[in-house]
Amino acid sequence: DVTFHDVLNMLSYRSVDIRKALQLEELLAREEFEYIIEEEVAKQTIRTWLEGCLKKIRAVSKQQNSLIAGLRATNELIAGPMQDHPEEKTKDTSIDRESEGDPKEVEGPRHRAKS
Repeated sequence: DVTFHDVLNMLSYRSVDIRKALQLEELLAREEFEYIIEEEVAKQTIRTWLEGCLKKIRAVSKQQNSLIAGLRATNELIAGPMQDHPEEKTKDTSIDRESEGDPKEVEGPRHRAKS
């Protein structure tokens, strides 16, 4: 493959020979044209590099968003059953309260028996 930089290098070698044969006006016009080409190559190189950077940034962002969405979905699956059955939480709490009340009732008759 021949890249644009290869073409520029070839032109630069050739321009040495051409400079000897050209008149001043022609030489200035050619140098200006070469400068414009070099400037466009630099712009295109920078543009290509920036596009590559943007693609990487977008890929990372997309991956992070997908990871966040996956974590949210997992959290919803875990939290979903707890939110769907609030009466089970109430039953568990009432059972705990009943079991706490039993020792007090047992202790009460013991004290009465001693007196």
